[in-house]
Amino acid sequence: MLESLKRALCRFFGLRDSASTTANRPAASAAAPPPSAIVGATTMNKITSIADVRRHFRNNKEPIYFISATNFNLLGIGDWVGNFRHINYINCFDGQQRNVFVPKEKFPRDFESIEDINNYLLEHKEVIDFIQSRSDGEHAGTAAFLMFDEHTEEVCKQLGLKGLSLSPARTITTSTPRRSRLRPRSRS
Repeated sequence: MLESLKRALCRFFGLRDSASTTANRPAASAAAPPPSAIVGATTMNKITSIADVRRHFRNNKEPIYFISATNFNLLGIGDWVGNFRHINYINCFDGQQRNVFVPKEKFPRDFESIEDINNYLLEHKEVIDFIQSRSDGEHAGTAAFLMFDEHTEEVCKQLGLKGLSLSPARTITTSTPRRSRLRPRSRS
C-alpha cells in the first residue's frame, strides 16, 4: 500500500520514482559509490512506512511551485515536500506563513477566472525573478495549479517550468463542464 502511495505522489509531483527507475539503469560502475553511501530518497528501494514516504519527498531538490490566488489548497505540504513554494496573489497570513511568495507590487485588474490570476502571477516580473533565482538553468522546476489553460501552459514553457497535469488544458476544457460553472455569471 505504501509503495502505491509513493508512486502516486511521485506522479502528482512529477518526481522520478527512484525505486522504479533502478531496475531500468545499467549496472553501476566500479567508481560509483555503493547505494548505502548515497544520502536521501535514492537510498530507498522499498517504502515500508509513512516515515519513508516523508523522507523521500522531504529530500526533494527540484523546485515545486503551487501557483494560485491563495495558499489554502496545499497549505502545509511544504512540511512534507522539500523545495516546495506557494506563489500567491493574496497574502492570507500577513507574511507569517513560510514558503509563500506574494509579489509586493500589484497592478489593479479585474480577473474573470482562476486561470486569469495564475497567468497574471506567471507573467509578473517579481514572480519571474523569483522562479529564475531558484532555477538550475534550463529547467526552472515544476508548477502545480488548481486551474489552468493553454496560455498558462505556454507561459510555463517559456519560463522553463514543467506543468503538473494529467492532461493538456485543451483536453480538460472540452471534457469538463465544471469549468463553465467557475466563471462569474454576468449580471443582467
